[in-house]
Amino acid sequence: MTEPQAKRLTPNEWEKLRQKRPSDSSTSRSNARGNDSTPAHVANQEPRTPYQKDLDRLLYNYYTRRLARVTQVTTVASRSGGDNGDAYRLTHNRLTHSLKVGQVARRTAQYLHVGPSAENNKSGIGAAGGVDFDVAEFAGRAHDIGHPPFGHAGEQALNNLARKWGLTDGFEGNAQTFRILTQLTLKGLKTDISTHESTREAIESDFPRGLDLTYASLASVVKYPWGFDQRPCSNPNDKQDPTPTSKFGFYDVDSISFDKYVRPLLYVEGLGTLEAQIMDWADDVSYAVHDVEDFALQGKIPIHTVSSKSASQFLTEARNQLEKQKEKQRAAFDTDSIINKFTGYIDTFFSVPLGQSEFDYCRMSQFISTVITAASRGTSVSHDGKLTVTPHARGLITIIQHLTKYYVIDQPGMHAQQEGDKRILSAVTSELKRIASEAYNERPTRMSCVLPQPLCESVENAIKQYRETTVPSLREKQDQERIELGIKRGVIDYVASLTEDDVFNLYRLYGLSAQ
Repeated sequence: MTEPQAKRLTPNEWEKLRQKRPSDSSTSRSNARGNDSTPAHVANQEPRTPYQKDLDRLLYNYYTRRLARVTQVTTVASRSGGDNGDAYRLTHNRLTHSLKVGQVARRTAQYLHVGPSAENNKSGIGAAGGVDFDVAEFAGRAHDIGHPPFGHAGEQALNNLARKWGLTDGFEGNAQTFRILTQLTLKGLKTDISTHESTREAIESDFPRGLDLTYASLASVVKYPWGFDQRPCSNPNDKQDPTPTSKFGFYDVDSISFDKYVRPLLYVEGLGTLEAQIMDWADDVSYAVHDVEDFALQGKIPIHTVSSKSASQFLTEARNQLEKQKEKQRAAFDTDSIINKFTGYIDTFFSVPLGQSEFDYCRMSQFISTVITAASRGTSVSHDGKLTVTPHARGLITIIQHLTKYYVIDQPGMHAQQEGDKRILSAVTSELKRIASEAYNERPTRMSCVLPQPLCESVENAIKQYRETTVPSLREKQDQERIELGIKRGVIDYVASLTEDDVFNLYRLYGLSAQ
């Protein structure tokens, strides 16, 4: 568990800490040029805030771009190897989802400042060290860059393999996001690249690895501020169930980065920064509405049938979901009023079935806008800096999320697709691990001869990190064991960075069978 701030910081102290970057403690050329690679004479005219720089760095990054070819709910890749048109249907992928989460997070942060509870929010925002609109948007855009191919099905497959291989903390998409931002990318070089003197040694010794983001931006993506071994109970209100949550924010090998860059900004035990909390809520809101948008317009969710005039099985299950939520959160709210609010929206926007006309798309767009506004405005900040969501807003989003689960996710066709995706991803990952291990054990330099360069560099980076780590639980292991862990983590890092098309291509290239 994280510990809260030992002393209350002043607003200026908070902001100075939030704007700090990993490179600020480096002896590299950042000391002479500022916190990025911009020459000093240009940096003095820099119009961007530190947080706007972070947004730009994230946008111009491969890990962001690849999200366009990663599943949100249905696979975006072409399984047949040819383009039959189905692969490019305009349903949401992880990139469009992330862009929308960023937008909702930014608007939510703005409502906290100018909405109906703005005056009451001031003390809580101050206790949290402030909230920045650009950081909130950054959190939304960045929160899913650690998601592997095939979404949650891929996450399960990689976690199972990692645990089987002896990586005790397995694979977790949120922890992978933090790892990408702090370890798997590189922002700066010591030498002037125009002289072509940049070497591997310069890359390794100059800048801290990662995008060299502000502490505030790094902390904003950590909505689970604990490691695998510090996970809290999944239901803290149930004293009879000590089962830990499956979610955590960083791997053991990355705990040093968490302690340096994130822990100093935490102010309530077991709770992320205010921007991280906003991002978490914006994520729930965004995927709820755009998943319904995708599948209702495809005809898979008969949204017009769940109006106040019907007594559908869906509404019965939705009511059960709200009752479970009430019991879990030990909250007092009127289930009927939430159901009535939801069906009121349905009656207003979907009194007749959806088609493919401009009018139908307009109805869906207005429904989404109404829901997002209600969910964003249904937030406030408690005096100690916790984001609070009204029961009506949370209940409304719970029902809308359940639409997709009921009509799409909990269906045999989706289960079959996910099982197939997991087997293919497992086969590819296992084969790459076999090849990488054999090449390294035969001769470390041989890896560059048999592995694609990105995979080779990924494995080399992970081996170096595990061998040089100061994490006590890893330092006590023998050097050879740390090397083996590095190979496995490096392979998983690489696979998690692929698009779904990449996975299918590797599957065919190696002639694999998904057994």
